Amino acid sequence: MFLTNREIVQSEISNWLKGDVSLHSMFSYNFASAILPFIQDDQGAAITVEGAYQVLNQKNICFIPFYPELSTNTVFIWKKYTRLSPVIDRFIKKVQEYLEKSRSLYEK
Repeated sequence: MFLTNREIVQSEISNWLKGDVSLHSMFSYNFASAILPFIQDDQGAAITVEGAYQVLNQKNICFIPFYPELSTNTVFIWKKYTRLSPVIDRFIKKVQEYLEKSRSLYEK
């Protein structure tokens, strides 16, 4: 079983499992794409966050959500009144557009 190195995600999963499973014996990863070959070759499974593989468009991978649902929040922050590079400024605008589009899908 592969599990992210992100401690906050590990903590959330551990709490969800109520301590019934040890997470210490699992293999860990930093980038979801790094473990994709192992999953495709049936050498393991991964616990990951929704959307981690979305850009890879892998049709031969099955995603099964936790039940009851396990959700967490992610924040995106930057220093107020700071002049940002054009690349960062454009990235922030793209994130805002995506979030607005996502919100409109959920509101329907």
